[in-house]
Amino acid sequence: MLVISNRTMLLFALSVVTTWITMMFRAISDHRNEGWAIEVQMPDNTRYYGLAKSTTPTRFPRISKWFKHVNTYYHSKTKDVTSFLINATSELKSRVEPPMCKVLSNEYCRKYSSKHTMCRFPEPGAVPAFLGERGQCKARLYAGMDPGLTKLIVHWHNVMRNMVASGAESRGNPGPQPPAADMMRLEWNNELALIAQRWAENCYNSSEPHDRDRRLLSHDWSKVSQNVFWSFNESLDAFGDDSKLWQRVIQVWMDEVEDFSNIQVGNFQRNPGTGHYTTVVWSQTTAVGCGQGIFICTNPRTNKYGYCFKFVCNYGPGSVEQDVVVLDDANFDFRTKEMDTVLVMFYAPWCGHCKSLKPEYEKAAETLKADEPAIHLAKVDCTEAGKDTCSRFGVSGYPTLKIFRGGEFSQEYNGPREHMGIVKYMRAQVGPAAKPIESIEALTKYLNNDDGCIIGYFDSDSSLKSAFEKTADKLRETFRFGLVTKEDVIKSKGVASGSIVLHRPKRLVNKFESADVVYSGEADKSKIESWIQDEYHGLVGHRTQDNSNQFTKPLVVAYYSVDYVKNPKGTNYWRNRVLSVAKDFESINFGVASTDDFQHELNEFGIEFAKGDKPIIAGWNEKSEKFVMDGEFSIEKLREWAHKLVDGVLEPYMKSEPVPEDNTKPLKVAVGKNFQEVVIDNGLDTLIEFYAPWCGHCKKLTPIYEELAEKLKDEKVAIVKMDATANDVPAPFDVHGFPTIYWAPKNAKDKPVKYQGGRELSDFIEYIAQHSTDGLSKSKDEL
Repeated sequence: MLVISNRTMLLFALSVVTTWITMMFRAISDHRNEGWAIEVQMPDNTRYYGLAKSTTPTRFPRISKWFKHVNTYYHSKTKDVTSFLINATSELKSRVEPPMCKVLSNEYCRKYSSKHTMCRFPEPGAVPAFLGERGQCKARLYAGMDPGLTKLIVHWHNVMRNMVASGAESRGNPGPQPPAADMMRLEWNNELALIAQRWAENCYNSSEPHDRDRRLLSHDWSKVSQNVFWSFNESLDAFGDDSKLWQRVIQVWMDEVEDFSNIQVGNFQRNPGTGHYTTVVWSQTTAVGCGQGIFICTNPRTNKYGYCFKFVCNYGPGSVEQDVVVLDDANFDFRTKEMDTVLVMFYAPWCGHCKSLKPEYEKAAETLKADEPAIHLAKVDCTEAGKDTCSRFGVSGYPTLKIFRGGEFSQEYNGPREHMGIVKYMRAQVGPAAKPIESIEALTKYLNNDDGCIIGYFDSDSSLKSAFEKTADKLRETFRFGLVTKEDVIKSKGVASGSIVLHRPKRLVNKFESADVVYSGEADKSKIESWIQDEYHGLVGHRTQDNSNQFTKPLVVAYYSVDYVKNPKGTNYWRNRVLSVAKDFESINFGVASTDDFQHELNEFGIEFAKGDKPIIAGWNEKSEKFVMDGEFSIEKLREWAHKLVDGVLEPYMKSEPVPEDNTKPLKVAVGKNFQEVVIDNGLDTLIEFYAPWCGHCKKLTPIYEELAEKLKDEKVAIVKMDATANDVPAPFDVHGFPTIYWAPKNAKDKPVKYQGGRELSDFIEYIAQHSTDGLSKSKDEL
């Protein structure tokens, strides 16, 4: 807290040619020359001030006695100011009056935003919203910092940083820490300290431990990092001398090095328990400024009164990585529950794509942190402390990005992977997923769209409305949602309040099914979601490149010249014929698709060129086996073919290279036609690589993979490779990138496991030795 003398206020008035920030720092200097100040703010926001010389010995006993006088006066009925001043002055020079200085905060508001700390809290102690957080803080005491203490804080920081820079830090998990040739020496910065002090004047809030924006006017640092320490004791004297207390706090931050891995240096970032340490030793930081706050508070566990001390240090320039929340198995659930919307990146430190995404992700996190409501970006290391979490959410490749809302998985992230693209995509995720529709005209306009929509008609709150809104949040990227709450608008559609209605696109309305479908199930998010996915596209949906993943197998597709813009009648002519068959096959999903948009898919069925105007019929069964209908399209022929598909008597189509004439080498070659023989029925544990001839990573792996096969040729293990671009990959093997490697135990070929280990020879041998059914006849050292 700053107490400004009358002489200082005169300086403010006279120094018109000096910037306001310079004047503010002069005020700090004048105040420090005068002494140090304390303030107490009581529950009704009444403030009491005390002033003492910096040379005053044994400060804390004096503060404690002074506060007793304040407390007695505050609770007395007579409010005898004279008596209070006589008694309190025996401890400190005291007064009861409004603050004498209001810090000029408009420059921070103008340059940054209303979320900046100096803009949110424009004057010392003016933070009533934070008082009494969870009933813990009852009143506040503020103490200024002696100039000598600032020098000691800088000295202790530099001592700690020098230990790391010189390579003398032997601790770690593992240690020791490598030396750092580029570590800068810290200096004290008054503006960093001013903002740190303002944040230190707030009672600690677990949901907002750090302030949102603490950037400076005097430097264009894009990031200012922060460390916060909070301590409670029933006795104020127990805190001890300020200098020793600050030394212990900085040491506590530094001691986190014991959990810091030396292989993380220069890698993807610290683990969750070492954030304070990495902030202290961030090599490019050049300045530090700190503040402290004292609070009259209660212990949240025992409810006993005592004192709380809050220490805050700001560092500039800071690491932008601090804006990315680090999650692991221990904190994932409760941390994501604290955040309304969070994008989580599941990564591996060795992953090249992850390293490329890293700077863009960090910039996006920095940009989004100040949004209101806040949008958070987080990450989980799937190779270390986040293994179980990655497994729980089915992460099989890196990086994988998922969006969570209030602790629950919402949807996959399918947006851009550069700074502003991430920002734009995530900002679109905030706000109501179901668009509020306020009038009959607005409803008519919303329904008159090429895409269908799901609208909730609710004139009051209910469990069904809540489930509908949660479903809309989860599916907002896929479907359009609307919410009607006005009675006259609900009546205009002739539906009952408390209804969820799926309105299909007008272009797809037909005589075989209703254009509008009313949900009749329970108030359950998962059941509403399943209902939407089952009903949205109707008997025969319009399959496009954007929505193709919404059509589940078994699936039959009619490929022809689908064009609802230039030829809607011709498009529906063939679709109506498919509909006449589809209505009789509830177990199969049907769709129509443009041959131009899905030529690549037709190629997978062995159809290089679509001839004629009639539809080409092809599809998949539930096992993802492919089938093609021979001959020209007719309703009767489609009906007969669909019956055979359901009965399982059709011969699957399989894309395959020729079966190798000689397949006796240690490294076996699988193609579509011999996959069953070479992989499934070989009676051996099998490691199989799915590769692409043009893939650089695959080429790099080739000599290692061949050597692996040679070394294990006498073991009960098969090493196999397959060109996944020239052959169909059968289920349940799922390939989306190259190389993709699976481990298929001989007794569980239907449950292959995706290999996620390293790609050196020793990595493969160690994995196979650990997972092989019969074990290896040779030791890992022999191999």
